[in-house]
Amino acid sequence: MKLTIGFIVICATLYAGTANKCPEIADAIVDTPPEDGILGQVLKMLQARSDVDRRLLELHVELKEQLDEVGRNISLLQDRFKSDCVRPTPPSTEITQTTRKPKVPASCKKVPSNVSGVYLIHVGNIDAPFQVYCEMEKFGGGWLVVQHRFNGSVDFYRTWEQYREGFGDLNGEFWLGLEKMHQITKSRNHELIVEIKDFSGDYGHACYNGFRIGSER
Repeated sequence: MKLTIGFIVICATLYAGTANKCPEIADAIVDTPPEDGILGQVLKMLQARSDVDRRLLELHVELKEQLDEVGRNISLLQDRFKSDCVRPTPPSTEITQTTRKPKVPASCKKVPSNVSGVYLIHVGNIDAPFQVYCEMEKFGGGWLVVQHRFNGSVDFYRTWEQYREGFGDLNGEFWLGLEKMHQITKSRNHELIVEIKDFSGDYGHACYNGFRIGSER
């Protein structure tokens, strides 16, 4: 800015001096179009400088707007991150323990009890769990009862389909069913214990260490 002002002052002084001493030169300077003389070049430089300054100002304004937009976006992201990090308070241990479903054992051997009775087991080859009667007191416990017949309350003269599917009451007389027995024993051999007692009270039992039921076919 100092250089420009100094240059204009010098030009004005020269012009004033020539007006007194050399009118013809002054007239020539006045008649000369601005773009062809020194003054024209100065004006062009000032115009160019003005254009540059205006463009720099526009860029400054655009940059400021962009920086403001970036700041707003960062603030939104920070708020969203904070809200995502706020997680609900987990339930207490007591609620979790009471609502959690217990794992269904795969056999009577896995039942966490030493009392004989009806339990739910889930054999891997069968989709849904099913109830069985587990003998947990005799012969070391963990035995799955496939037949219980002792008072004649259930008719055992049945069709093939009924013997395949099972019948009776697990809390009384029953037959587990050949299909379930097949699914239980087909992966490996099982032991079998047969207990017999007559009406006089005479008792006997037999043990087999290789028991398996084949498919219906």
